[in-house]
Amino acid sequence: MKFTTFGVFALLAVVAVSAKKEDSDPVMDRIKKMRDMQSLTPEFSAAQAERQELRMKKLAEMLEERKAQLEDHVAGRDLMNTEDHERVKRQIRNFQMKLDQYNSMGKDEKKERMREEAEAFRAMHRMDNTRF
Repeated sequence: MKFTTFGVFALLAVVAVSAKKEDSDPVMDRIKKMRDMQSLTPEFSAAQAERQELRMKKLAEMLEERKAQLEDHVAGRDLMNTEDHERVKRQIRNFQMKLDQYNSMGKDEKKERMREEAEAFRAMHRMDNTRF
């Protein structure tokens, strides 16, 4: 790899300029503030609850699909190999268990789960991954 004199000086200039930047970058401050505020707003909580409901709807839909697959297999309409048959049975058990677990949760447990999710969101966005 061959470096030109101009290329080396340009690289040094970029490094020097970036080193001179203040620690308090207004753009970064605004991004951090937005991230902190975003997880505290009622809109965020409502979106979080809606996302959870959509997850549960999707899980119920997937459960019905797997039950239909198993029913087709038992009726001889669409036979599965042993591996697929076991996978579908396992998924039916797991999807049903998740739905039952969610439906048995009280309001307080659901709020606690959403609080933990919001905290994980905040922790993930506290990391400064905007600078490379």
